[in-house]
Parts: sequence; C-alpha cells; structure tokens
Amino acid sequence: MVGGPPEVAESRAVFVGARYEHGAAGETVGANVAYGFESSEASGGLGVFLWHGPGLTFALVASQLVVGPTYHIDLFGDAGGFAIEAQVAVAPGGPQLVGQIGAYLGFYFVDVGYAYQLPLGPLDRPEWMSSHQLSVRVQVPLR
Repeated sequence: MVGGPPEVAESRAVFVGARYEHGAAGETVGANVAYGFESSEASGGLGVFLWHGPGLTFALVASQLVVGPTYHIDLFGDAGGFAIEAQVAVAPGGPQLVGQIGAYLGFYFVDVGYAYQLPLGPLDRPEWMSSHQLSVRVQVPLR
C-alpha cells in the first residue's frame, strides 16, 4: 500500500444546522439538530469522511411551521462530496403529513442541491407546499 496502512477514526457529535429552500410556492427557512456518527479514513494522502444520523427539523414554510424527524448522510472525499436527506414532518397549521427527500453536493459542512417535497396525507398538495426546490443546508458539528 502506498503511504502505509489506512488511518481510521470514529466519533460521535451533535450537529446544528440551518436550511434554506426556494421553490415555486415560495421560500423555506429552518433549523435542525442531529446526532451524528462520524468516521474517516486516510491513506497515502487521500481520505474520506462520513457522517450520518437522525435529527429533528423545524422549518417555516409560507407561514406554516413544519416539524419532524430527519435522517441525513454526508460523504466527503478529496474530490468533493455528496449528501442525501430524508424527512417526514407534520404541519401543525393543518393536518398535513409532509415527506421530503434531497440530493446534494457537499463542501465541508455546506450542502447545495435539490429537494423534492410531497404530501403524505392527505394526498392533496396544499398551496404552501412546493414540490421541486433548490436547497442549501449548513451542518456544523459541536463537540
């Protein structure tokens, strides 16, 4: 192996984050907290970093507060990274169950990408809910 055996590190951290999304129905701003499992591996000057974990998201969508659990996965390497996120939430302004999934390009603790939001129940899309959205996430680890 070039550079010797790989160096492996594992830890856990609490992540706090902010989010911004823009879609046809308007803008979304929010915050989240997540408990992340981190691991990294480096060999020969190249490395990869992974964090994943469950969290809780609070978002303000066109005057509707949307709250729900989230699962986030970030993978970074020397050539950049990517992230995926899944969320199921409830809008207390009305009985609306919301699902969201996104795919992002990652740059350290910033993810920029696409998110799709869909109604899970009732299945009629409310006026305030965008389907396709440009999305930015910032996730900062606290030790």
